[in-house]
Amino acid sequence: MHQNAEPNVMECSICRCDFEIQLEGGIAGYIGIIPVQLCPMCHSGLDMLYTEIHGCYEDEEDDE
Repeated sequence: MHQNAEPNVMECSICRCDFEIQLEGGIAGYIGIIPVQLCPMCHSGLDMLYTEIHGCYEDEEDDE
């Protein structure tokens, strides 16, 4: 790695693991004024939680 290059390593706000957002994915941003960084695993888990809360996934059996 170049001496002046800054690695894009972040610490997940939930599980505190280190991850490289450019290589592994994840998300970084703000909730209001609070900075938040989520590793791919925590981002995926929260996405599944929100999807479940909003009922976006409905069983096909319910339609029958």
